[in-house]
Amino acid sequence: MTTDIKDVLKHIGIRIRNARKNKGYSQENLADCISVDHTMVSRYERGVTDIPVSKLVRICDECGFEPRSFFSWRTDGLDELQKLLEDCVKLSGAEEG
Repeated sequence: MTTDIKDVLKHIGIRIRNARKNKGYSQENLADCISVDHTMVSRYERGVTDIPVSKLVRICDECGFEPRSFFSWRTDGLDELQKLLEDCVKLSGAEEG
């Protein structure tokens, strides 16, 4: 099965928008939290720009979500994706520290 990256980005963007709104944040608030311009948050939410894993993890931290929740529409291979994301989070933490 082939996954269209545009569909994935749109799905993640919708999840980001919903998470941000549920938290009561404006795009500007979230942008400040993750150190990007508010126009970049808009691009993430519309699914027109790839989002770096490090930014996705920071959004999840800010909004109180697990990174894997952004991929929950897919059930096949989810365990592998979760492991990959967890490894990325570990590496991201190692680079910061």
